[in-house]
Amino acid sequence: MDPIVLSRLSAAWREELVGAAFAGLIARTDGFTLVFDRAPEGARPGRRSALCVRLAPPVWAWTEPPIAAIADWTFRLPAGATLTSLTAPPMDRRLVLDLATASGHTYRIHVELWPPGNVLIEESDQRLLWCARTRPASAFRAALAPGLAYSPPPAAYLVDPERLTAADLNAWLPAGQVTSAPRLAIVARQVAGLPKGLLEVLAPTLPRALTGDTALDADALARDLALWARATYGGEPPVRGYVWDWPSPGAALLTRALDMNVAGVRFTGSYSSWSEAARELARALPKPIDPALLAGAKARLRRLQHAEIAVLEELEEAREAAALRARATTLVSFLSRVPKGASSVALPDPSEPGKTVEITLDPKLRPHENADRMFKRAGKLARIAEQAPARLAEVREDLARARVALERVARGEMPEPALARRASGRSRPGAADTPAKRKRDDTPSVLIPRRYRTTEGWEVLIGKNNQGNDHLTHRLARPEDYWMHVHGAAGSHVVLRRGKGANEPSKATLEEVAGWAAFYSQARNAGTVPVTVTQKKYVTKPRKAPAGLAQVTRSKTVFARPTEPPDEARAEADGD
Repeated sequence: MDPIVLSRLSAAWREELVGAAFAGLIARTDGFTLVFDRAPEGARPGRRSALCVRLAPPVWAWTEPPIAAIADWTFRLPAGATLTSLTAPPMDRRLVLDLATASGHTYRIHVELWPPGNVLIEESDQRLLWCARTRPASAFRAALAPGLAYSPPPAAYLVDPERLTAADLNAWLPAGQVTSAPRLAIVARQVAGLPKGLLEVLAPTLPRALTGDTALDADALARDLALWARATYGGEPPVRGYVWDWPSPGAALLTRALDMNVAGVRFTGSYSSWSEAARELARALPKPIDPALLAGAKARLRRLQHAEIAVLEELEEAREAAALRARATTLVSFLSRVPKGASSVALPDPSEPGKTVEITLDPKLRPHENADRMFKRAGKLARIAEQAPARLAEVREDLARARVALERVARGEMPEPALARRASGRSRPGAADTPAKRKRDDTPSVLIPRRYRTTEGWEVLIGKNNQGNDHLTHRLARPEDYWMHVHGAAGSHVVLRRGKGANEPSKATLEEVAGWAAFYSQARNAGTVPVTVTQKKYVTKPRKAPAGLAQVTRSKTVFARPTEPPDEARAEADGD
């Protein structure tokens, strides 16, 4: 999303959303929806509106009109957080949403609108509460994960064409350089409002000094580019939408009408406001591509291509079946002439008198054993020759379907269900379930743990009985997961899924889950309960110990009040 377009849109969104309460955030297949409500929860339905963020290329944002009530939230803040400001930092593809509660607590939501995009929620102490996408540290930016300080992106590098100076142009363009193509390419990399996908379409509207072979007048070009920007990205509607696929998927909103005689760029319509234009253009964007499904479709196509090559090689080898059988027959006919331990032997050819046949042997085998091996090999090759054509036809049929599935996935379309399963490698039609799948499906319901999600989105598993505790702790939990159990009282084992890397749950999350562990114990009616917290790698089961007994070698204690997980925290049906 171009920073000039975002600056125009943010002004419209500010009028729509500032003053509304932040109801929560929901995940979509291609991004996230931030829901705002101008009425108290449950009052006056139809007062909600949403800021939608698309993180699939092309990254885009837009607002939707009031939406219905929502049952499943991905993330929510404490009730009463109201949006106080919505800004777009100058020439940056980022939105900053500030929220405050009646008690004075503040939050900030960062929406990063460059590939691969991100949504991050920051607390007043500048620690991240939630991230759509966690990232390790790099040379350009510190790590992003809940509990860490927010690391802002590098400073915006694009220049506003309305604030461009002659000094900027003289610094970018080599002295005496008058060819138009390099000059335009250099300026396009530095100045906002010149997206690659639209450059060819925009060229006729640009100042002649950028597209013609004329000497550079930096002062005049700076003035002309400022005038061009006001005409192309002026604040007054109508606003026109454009989308393109090359050199990468993109979209733009302009107030200037363009000549659309260029392949690959599509005009989506003319709209009466910036907000409406962003919303309608979002509906015209190409469907997002599922990276996992695309990788699976490519992998399946490669496997089938290798299978085709293997069958063709088998067919080529099978053509030697008759010749191999003839050599075996010759060997049997002249066994007495074959010396023991020979690696090869020349024998008369029964089919052509006066000629000899050179036969390769295994010196470790006796002559008749070599003949038996040749006959078996010839029989196998003969069977391959009979069966391989049908197998080759089947593989080629699967190849054709796999190519169709890959093409559909690459267009953002879902292939047929059977092809989707096969492309992703999840199952094969007609094939028996794998042992691992049968084992999961056959797990008794009493062993399947309860599943919840914390306020910050962490997955939590809670055992149902002693056998379920054993199954959860010693079979399902990973070494890096957090493990909890009430100290000094019987109760459920609780596992907070953490995963590898520096991704750490916040103190608030650990206290929230500790309260759940206290609730699912015999101390649920107590006031404050000590809860043992450790990582699964420090939990073992003593030899011959009864079900549900665990031994902890290293831990800390968190004091929590027993709290029943709310209904909205339930991740899925757990068989209670």
